[in-house]
Amino acid sequence: MNPESEASPVAPTAAATAISEVEAQGRAPRRVRALIGYDAIALLALSALHLFANLNLIPAWWRIATVTKRGAALLHSVGLPAPATNALALMRDPARWLIVGTIIGLAVLYLVLDLILRSRPSPSRHGGWLRATLFTALLWFAVGHPLIGQIWLRANVDRARFAHDGGVLQTEIAALGLLEGQNPYGRDYSKTPMARSGYSGSGNWRWMGYRQNPALRHYPYLPLTFLAALPGIEIASWFGARWDQRGLYALAFLALIVLVGALAPPGEQRRLAVALVALNPLLIHDLVRGYSDILGLALLVASLVALRQRRIALASALLGAACATKPFAWLVVPFFVALWLGERRRQTPRPSHLSGLSPLWPGLVVVLVLVLPFCIWDLRAFVGDIFAFNAGTASLPADRYPIRGFHGYGLAAWLLYVGAVDSVRASFPFVLVQVLVVAPILWFGGKRLLIAPRSAELEPSGPELGGAGTDLDVAGAELGVAALLGWSVAALALFFVTARFLHLNYLTYLLVLATTAIAAGWREELSGRCRPRRA
Repeated sequence: MNPESEASPVAPTAAATAISEVEAQGRAPRRVRALIGYDAIALLALSALHLFANLNLIPAWWRIATVTKRGAALLHSVGLPAPATNALALMRDPARWLIVGTIIGLAVLYLVLDLILRSRPSPSRHGGWLRATLFTALLWFAVGHPLIGQIWLRANVDRARFAHDGGVLQTEIAALGLLEGQNPYGRDYSKTPMARSGYSGSGNWRWMGYRQNPALRHYPYLPLTFLAALPGIEIASWFGARWDQRGLYALAFLALIVLVGALAPPGEQRRLAVALVALNPLLIHDLVRGYSDILGLALLVASLVALRQRRIALASALLGAACATKPFAWLVVPFFVALWLGERRRQTPRPSHLSGLSPLWPGLVVVLVLVLPFCIWDLRAFVGDIFAFNAGTASLPADRYPIRGFHGYGLAAWLLYVGAVDSVRASFPFVLVQVLVVAPILWFGGKRLLIAPRSAELEPSGPELGGAGTDLDVAGAELGVAALLGWSVAALALFFVTARFLHLNYLTYLLVLATTAIAAGWREELSGRCRPRRA
């Protein structure tokens, strides 16, 4: 018999032998390093998607030159000719496409840099700084440039344009009115600059049966939204300037990407998580236009970072602040409480319910301090603006926000399509539907968080699992922030889909929280909290 034919069927390859030796030692084989990082690919893809979705938000010379004589004079003073004002100026303007080319160019440079750094046999001492520099420059051109451009246009052209009517115009008016002793709730905004905004144009509402924008009679946001504007208004007045609420939202945006990075593990996964949030085209649009959701998002994620660090009083206070901006954060509270009580139960054999809830009091105090004064001031106006207007339960059809809103997503669009409701101003028990579909998620998710595995059963060890040699906070990561966020996203998704209206910025809220949940899950998996189950 040929000896070669006897040996060849069973002769293992060198790679198989190496893997067998590694597995014999009880360790997983080391993964082959990817040639290009997911963060570099995400940066390029998100940059292109952002430009496709938000090109109209990037100010150009033609816009500045044609909307104001001051802009034309500015161009002339620096030797730049004002371009043509015809309909094709938008597509032909070189300044706009210079910004577009810069954004794509920076994303490509980041990808090339990532390829070079990964091909080196040893880590580069300057690789982190180079990546951070390119990312910061990309963030400036993709986010900072359109944001400052829109703020400049509003300040120099028309204070009632180039901004969201509710998150910027109405919120600033509410804050200024409060300084003059006016209650933001129950106030008539039809005589304010908000009435001149593009959103409040009569043509946008008459086809739905309204004489005017119904929000001109209601302020639909919770108190911290306009209270947070007061410091900015005061500081701007010191310099003789006028405050733009997007300055606060920009700070919240920067805090948000830092906080998401803090929940993610260091390295490529952290860079990927930050890129997915910072260059999310929907989030950029909402920031540049001035939607208020980003303030509540930043407070909510800050609460989860504090929770992971087991700073429960601070986490509770931050969650209370998030609940005082928009009701979205309310659905996170049951999961937050269940997770903390479950952790207390695992640490203490027979904990009393009162002692387990005592660290959560700061959140309740924050909510009461921020909300209760306005309830005492005029409870009927507060309930009418926050609940009856948004839920469509007001007695007058003109005081109900239209079913389906502007975008037409979710259950409301189907009800209108099949004729279950005869008008966008009709009253329908959406709240009852929301309770029926969200309550099971709250119960099941809360129960799962309450009976999560004990920390002692996890036994993480080694640098790969968050032991010595990494900056992962194992004890904090064991609190299961990823699971809390996952259940919260599920509950919010059902809540939004079955609501009276589902706007695009609500989907932004979901996407950011889902990305944060994934980032927290990566960290907890490394620390041994979320080990994948074997098939």
